[in-house]
Amino acid sequence: MPQSIILFFKTVPRHYFILMFAAALVNVSPFFLHYVGADILTYVVWMQCFSEQLWQGDLYPRWCMAANGGQGASDFLFYYPLPFYVAALFQPLVQFGLSYYGLFVLLCFLASVFAAVTCFSWLKDMVEPRYALLVSILYLFMPYHLDMNFFRGAYSEMWSFGLLPLLFKYVRRMARGEGKNILTLALITGLSLLTHIPTTAEALLFSGFYVMAMTGKAWQPKLYFALAALWGFGLAAFYIVPGAYYSQFMAVSRLASRLYGWANGFLMVGGFWMSGLRLPLLAAVLSILLLAGIAITVLMRRSRIEDAFIRRETIVWVLISLLALFMLFPASAPLYALIAPFSKVILPWRMQMIVTLGMIYMLAVWMQWLISPERRNAWKMDYGVAIFFLWAVSNILVATFSADDNALNEKLLSGKVTAYKMCRSQWTDKEYWGDEYMLKRIEQNIPQASIISGVGNVKVETWGWRGIDLQVRSVKPVTLRLNHSYFPVWKATIDNGELLPIRPEDKTGLMLLDVPDGDHRVTLTWSILNGQPYLVLSQWLSMLAWLAVAWGVISVKPFNDSGIIGRLF
Repeated sequence: MPQSIILFFKTVPRHYFILMFAAALVNVSPFFLHYVGADILTYVVWMQCFSEQLWQGDLYPRWCMAANGGQGASDFLFYYPLPFYVAALFQPLVQFGLSYYGLFVLLCFLASVFAAVTCFSWLKDMVEPRYALLVSILYLFMPYHLDMNFFRGAYSEMWSFGLLPLLFKYVRRMARGEGKNILTLALITGLSLLTHIPTTAEALLFSGFYVMAMTGKAWQPKLYFALAALWGFGLAAFYIVPGAYYSQFMAVSRLASRLYGWANGFLMVGGFWMSGLRLPLLAAVLSILLLAGIAITVLMRRSRIEDAFIRRETIVWVLISLLALFMLFPASAPLYALIAPFSKVILPWRMQMIVTLGMIYMLAVWMQWLISPERRNAWKMDYGVAIFFLWAVSNILVATFSADDNALNEKLLSGKVTAYKMCRSQWTDKEYWGDEYMLKRIEQNIPQASIISGVGNVKVETWGWRGIDLQVRSVKPVTLRLNHSYFPVWKATIDNGELLPIRPEDKTGLMLLDVPDGDHRVTLTWSILNGQPYLVLSQWLSMLAWLAVAWGVISVKPFNDSGIIGRLF
């Protein structure tokens, strides 16, 4: 283990970690008391599909063969893989009786611990450890984090919530001239992109603004930041480039066709109000108003801050927070038009992540610099009382939006139904997609392969992520229908390797093949490369980028003046 990580855990008091663990446990406690709905079931099914296929030997399960009752799903061509590799590490616990819902809760707990530790690591560079600890605990109970956990069940975003403090930590060190930090920042950027692209894109946008504002005419930090961002993209290119290419085959969604509705903008006000969730809406708005008051106080009293860098940094963070807050409202549409190529991933309501980070920064500065010395010396925070209060607030919020654990959820999970609306291909009509439709097909027990035109028989010899093998026998040409979704990643060959065209069935989007008469062996395999040179190039680019990271970890100095990966803390 790198020496600096050991030093971090040695120098931080043990009871700090105990308090962060306790806060994380409190943070996820509503999961034990209420069965929370939202998108949790989708993530649980994804965990099951990804983990099982990975443990079967598929190193990167981009295509989930068993999803939707065996109809397959292209979800992981587009969705962020890193959080599901983490889930796969703990998937063997399912063999010992842990449910997949229990696995989800465990991973949410670990993500909360991770977020508290990384937030503490970021803030302790600026303020005393006791204040960094308190604010890192409060970080877990910010309105957006509660929304993320319990109203949307956004599993991947929970891990992003922990990576972004590290990103801003090393952007800050770069701006202060504390070493180049190119390797560390590139690694964090790459991991963040593999965890959650929208929040990472927003963080890079605002951290770029931070570097520009904090470094003035100095060009080296800007260059280092740009190099780290490009390197980070290279680390994630093996996922991003194919995902961008295959997105052209997906049905146009409201996310892709226009800016997302601002009903899910500022604190999801519209969603809260229409759902009758008045209490969480009130709590969230009051929190924003309170912390906005702190921001005003910080600006008005910033002369009390002894560190000149932090005085300037405070102004920058207030500007970042205000800009992110503005971008939650429809009036910011012209700004989104300026970044049109990125508007599919930089979405209004997720600006709350940046607002939250700004609030956390200002809270830490306020506690460190703006409380009078007499009060600061006399002030003792009873962490037990604070955690109990936050636990009560969390449960009140979640109780207004809990869902019943019913037989429908069990059916969806057993059938691995993940008919996610954004992952419907352009060949599948809406009425042939969705949870209810998939459940009906599963109940009908439709054969994996059948002849829909001509006379003959077909036998399925193998059916799995490694491919599909069929034995077809007929006296005349026949048309086969596979109970599996068509997508351009699939290729079919017959007998001696001659290509056999695949086409989608009208409306259902299932695979159809025209097979000549006689006895034939038909083999279907899938590959994301699809003969596209730049898809191949993206895989090589990522491999070279990761090799550069490995070399940088070994040699260190050419890439990162401040140390090896252990400098993360």
